[in-house]
Amino acid sequence: MPVFGKRSRERLEGVDSRLILLLERCLDAGLNLTVLEGKRTRERQELLYQEGKSRTMQSRHLTGHAVDVAMWPMHPDDWAQHSLPKWYYMQGFIQGVHSQMQRHGENKGVWTLRSGIDWDGIDNGLDLSNSLIDGPHIEIKREVK
Repeated sequence: MPVFGKRSRERLEGVDSRLILLLERCLDAGLNLTVLEGKRTRERQELLYQEGKSRTMQSRHLTGHAVDVAMWPMHPDDWAQHSLPKWYYMQGFIQGVHSQMQRHGENKGVWTLRSGIDWDGIDNGLDLSNSLIDGPHIEIKREVK
C-alpha cells in the first residue's frame, strides 16, 4: 500500500485536515501520490503570481485549503499537453474517493472538492487556448454565503 514520503508529509503541514484525510484515503485505495505543494506563504504566492504560474493572490493555498498532488512516480512528460488524460484519471480517482467518504460520513462534514481541471464543477470540455489547466490542484471550494 502506498504511503507518503517524508517530503510529502512536510508539504502537508498547515493543510486542512479534511484534505489530508482525503489524500490518505486515496493512498489506502491504491493511488500512489506525491505532494507537490501545500500551504503557501504570501511571498511564495506573490512570486508565482508574478511568474504567471498563478492567476490570483487569493489562492486557497494561502489558507491551507488547497494542495497540489501528482501520481508517483512522475515522468518529465507529465507536464506536456498530451498527458491530460493522466491528470483526468488522477482527479477522477480523487473525486471518487471524496464521494465515497461523503456517502459514508467520513468527510468531517459536507464540503465541495474542486479540481484545477474542472474549475466550474461541470465537465463541459476544455478550451485549451483559454483555460487555466492546473492538473495537480485540488481545493476545498469556498462556500458562498
